[in-house]
Amino acid sequence: MRLARIVIGMDFSVGAVAAARWTARELAPAAELVLVYCSTPRGELLPLPRGAATARLQMLAADLAPARARVAVRTGDPADGLAAMAEEVEADLIVIGPHGAPAGSDEVGSTAERLVRRSRVPVLLAAGGLRGRAHRVLVPLAADDVSPAVLEWTRVLEAPSGVKIAVVHLADEARRTRSPWRATSTSHRWPRLGDDCVPGGFFVDAASGAPADVVGENVERFASDLVVLDGGAGGPAGGRMGDFLRKASCAVLVTAGEVGSEFP
Repeated sequence: MRLARIVIGMDFSVGAVAAARWTARELAPAAELVLVYCSTPRGELLPLPRGAATARLQMLAADLAPARARVAVRTGDPADGLAAMAEEVEADLIVIGPHGAPAGSDEVGSTAERLVRRSRVPVLLAAGGLRGRAHRVLVPLAADDVSPAVLEWTRVLEAPSGVKIAVVHLADEARRTRSPWRATSTSHRWPRLGDDCVPGGFFVDAASGAPADVVGENVERFASDLVVLDGGAGGPAGGRMGDFLRKASCAVLVTAGEVGSEFP
């Protein structure tokens, strides 16, 4: 897969600017970038006037990649605006940072959560250290296998060398005891996630519990810098993963699922 065009959501917070720089310089140094500011009130914070927002976007675009960046200002909910823009420009990916919010607010991660429900395009929440491509990837697996999209996107986002991948099967206690995931058929895709790993760098386990809690615990366990969630039917993004997105401490990619699917 070639990343030809990426929509980047901007609110001019430190996290959003860091996400834009990482995308332009490390994730996709040849892609066209569309920097989008959605003008809508957030709590007591008033939106920037259109002219001021456009000027700030243009300054950022000139700093990042003047020859391959353009800007747009939309009015309304950021999730709706970014999803619509991605469809309009036929983007391959939407990137947002851990957007700024007032202290104590529950808004951090809420844009990503709503965006996942609305978007026909994969969404990357660019949180965490953002140092190059991902070297430690966590792939939670709720169904018997990963989707082709998870396999493809993991390879797009992982580091070209030195990568370690942990696959954690999200299972109820009975399934974990039986460990049916160990008896894989040759048609299963998830073992192929380890094809490019360093020797001993592919780890497989199963864990039971609330999906958001299990994923969060395993991010810490493996010091993950990227989580790849399947947004399709049967994937972990269809479970109760909203809490995890709101608290994400590393980058999270959610592949495109059915628009309007549950992501509570």
